[in-house]
This record gives sequence, structure tokens and C-alpha cells, in this order.
Amino acid sequence: MIQPHWQPDAETGFLISPAPLADLRASSLYGTKALPSAIADALENAAQTLPAWITAGTARTELEQLPTWEPQYDWAPEDGLTLERLFGLYGYCASAYVYGHETPSKHLPASIAVPWVIIAEAVGRPPMLSYTAQVLNNWRLIDARGGMLPDNLDVHFRLTNLDDERWFFVVHAAIEAHGGALLSALQQAAEGALQEEERMMLLAFRQMQRALVDITTLFHRMPEHCEPGIYYEQLRPYLFSFTDVVYEGVPKLSGPQSYRGGSGAQSSIIPAALAGLGILHEDNSLTSHLNTMRDYMPVPHQQFIQTMAQSRVRAMAAESLALRDEYNNTLRRLMTFRRAHLYYARTYIFARSTNPIGTGGTDFMQFLSQLIDETEQHLL
Repeated sequence: MIQPHWQPDAETGFLISPAPLADLRASSLYGTKALPSAIADALENAAQTLPAWITAGTARTELEQLPTWEPQYDWAPEDGLTLERLFGLYGYCASAYVYGHETPSKHLPASIAVPWVIIAEAVGRPPMLSYTAQVLNNWRLIDARGGMLPDNLDVHFRLTNLDDERWFFVVHAAIEAHGGALLSALQQAAEGALQEEERMMLLAFRQMQRALVDITTLFHRMPEHCEPGIYYEQLRPYLFSFTDVVYEGVPKLSGPQSYRGGSGAQSSIIPAALAGLGILHEDNSLTSHLNTMRDYMPVPHQQFIQTMAQSRVRAMAAESLALRDEYNNTLRRLMTFRRAHLYYARTYIFARSTNPIGTGGTDFMQFLSQLIDETEQHLL
């Protein structure tokens, strides 16, 4: 299915556009065979009540009572926002079911698993709560006249009533939005390399540098309202991967299934920058992990990265002293962003844990350090 709502944009970056659907009952499909009202009402009620159910220890009992539904509909491109809200709602319900009690569940009931797998196939991503649902389709402007900044953003989906959870995700959403300038500059640089237009490339590099400084500055706002201890103890447990979980009522998924949890590695911003700048990381288990994470990105984002990988930007930069200097300055800004990521990974996770494995399933400290080192090795 064509997915116009996931096309990269200079104003909103990789965020869904237009803004996420706020309620299934506002969909044009509500009350039709494609989206029965009983299903939409039950899911929206669950979305509002999940934090209370988790606190009361009743999440599994309540979620097992969701009406069983097997979506059968020829989805059209204009149904994208409805599909993505359905995907996110079932994803949050699934995470609450598996991790909303002291002992993680090793199965998902058919009331969640059956419709979720069908919807996942329609959107072209695994049936797992990932970065796309947690960030890219989980934001709203508080003031429509205001900007895409954390102070002016709220979330649609949540698993706790903690403001730390809201802040954690809206900081990422703001980074994604402001990353739009980086994406447009990558396209401009690729076009400049194709036309051998040095001035176009110089301007593009400088725009990339400003965008990287911008998103790094936003990243440093994380501690303002997201306390490391609260994140680690009360939010992070819901973000882990699913390991050997049975999706009941889904014969095509025979036996237990394992999927990667939500992770910054599922954001397309840095992979797009790496591809456009010609940065190739060493082929090993960590880069294999990165490639796996692309499966969790919206299909148009995967395609954007593939397109950027065809650019001649690095080759052109190597042929000109002026371009080389600006290219290297861009890489230094990229390394600064990656060092910020490493710092917060250490502060929010590693300093509090004896287990180096991140929500995406990797030894993230070694992983992030290696990526910084390899980026530096690409300086011309």
C-alpha cells in the first residue's frame, strides 16, 4: 500500500504527516465494516484506562475482554492514519499485557494478536510496539500556533501517568521534527553532487550542521522533566523486546515469536545521514542489528535511506578542499550528537544496571562507542 503519510518532510521530518489521528471515532471508517464501532470504542477506552489497569494489576484481565476482531478490508492510502492508530493502540495494549505485571507474559491473547498481526501486515512492519508507534505517530501540538518543541507537545498513547513518560517521547518527537531540515539538506547535497554544483553542496552541508546542532540541543533537554531513575525503573520495563511470545489465534506465526523493542536505532534520521554522507560501518553483529531495526521503520523511510545511499556526496567532497572542510565539519556535528546519545544511555541506563542489553536487544554501550569511532574514521 502506498503510504503518503510517511513521506519525509522538511517541516516535520520523519513524523507522520498530517498529524496523528487522535481518536478512532474521528475516522471516516468508524461504524463501518472496516472499523466496527464496538471495536473502536473498546480500544479507545483501553487507551484511556491502561495506566490505571496497570497500577491496579488488572491489565491482563481487562485486555482479555477486548472483543475479538479479524479485520477484512482493502485498505486505501487515505486510510493510513486510521491504520496507524489501530497499530499503536494494539501495540500499547500488547506491551501492557506482556509487561504490565511482575512476571512477563509468554503469550498474547487472540483479542490482541489476531487483529494486530493483520494490521501489521497492512502497514508493512512487525507486530511489535516500536519507535514508530511510540514517537512518530504519538504526538500532538498543544497550541496549534506554537512550534514543534517539547513544551508544546503531548502524547496520545501512554502506559503510565508520569510526566517523565510524556517528556521522554515528546523530546524524541521534537528531534524528529527538527531533523526535517537535515533531510532536506541531504537531498540538496545529493542533487548538488549529481549536478557537480559545489555551491549547492556547501549550502547543504551548512544546513546539515545547523540541523545537527539543533537536534543535539533538543536532546540535552531530556533531563528537564525525565528523571533517570524514574525512566529506568518505571518506564523502561515496558519498552523491552518480546522474547518467545506466542501470538494466540495466528496460525501463520507458528510457535513463540521474538521481536525487537522500541529503540532509537529504529529512528531513520541518523541512518539517512550516514547513507547520504557515505559513512559505512564495519560489517559485524552490531551493524546486522542496525539492519534488522530498519524492518521496524515505515517503508517510505527505508526507501529514503536506500535512495540516500546512492548519492555521490562523499566522493565529490573528497575532490574539493572547500567541500572537504564542510563535509568534515558536518561529521563532527554528527559525532557530537552521537556522544550526547552515548552520554544519556550511560546516565539513564548503564549507570543503573548490571545488564548492558538495551531495549532493542544489544550491548548498547559498546555499540554506541563503536559507531562514534567509526564515524570519526570517515573524516576526509
